[in-house]
Amino acid sequence: MMSSRSRSLASELCEYRSREVLNRIINESAAEALAQSEGVLYSFTTDSSGNITAFGADQAAVNAFKTRLMSAVDRRIAELGTETVYITLGDIMGSAFLSGRGPSFSVEYTPAAAASAELELNFEEAGINQTRVTALITVKAQVAAVFPFGNETFEVTSQQLIADEMIVGGIPAFYSKK
Repeated sequence: MMSSRSRSLASELCEYRSREVLNRIINESAAEALAQSEGVLYSFTTDSSGNITAFGADQAAVNAFKTRLMSAVDRRIAELGTETVYITLGDIMGSAFLSGRGPSFSVEYTPAAAASAELELNFEEAGINQTRVTALITVKAQVAAVFPFGNETFEVTSQQLIADEMIVGGIPAFYSKK
């Protein structure tokens, strides 16, 4: 039977390791989904003079990207299997001096997750007649680390920059600060 300190430590280690693994999975899956993107995820609309009049996401391309991303995340999570963390006697005792020392025992756990993704467009002023546009994909995964004496549930969130553009407007003939 594990003490409450051992269970707490095991839970923390499982959560830390699961966060590390899930962040890696999300990052690799985002890179894979972007590499497979066939179209442009966003586009500019211009007037007859070539001036940009609008910026927007191509919703069909974004949905296809999100589908590829979530498929890659789900596939990689399913491939994980059982993970193991090791806890030493010194860690259980709570002594900084003995931390990581002494005999250790292993705790096996299985990470399981359900993920979702959302696209976010951000516009920010970047100077006179200049606007910076960023497109971020935010992936949130609800994770449960299931181990013999219970489970730990937490959320992992990762943002990936998928576009960073500068829109430069015409040079004004006159500029005045208000």
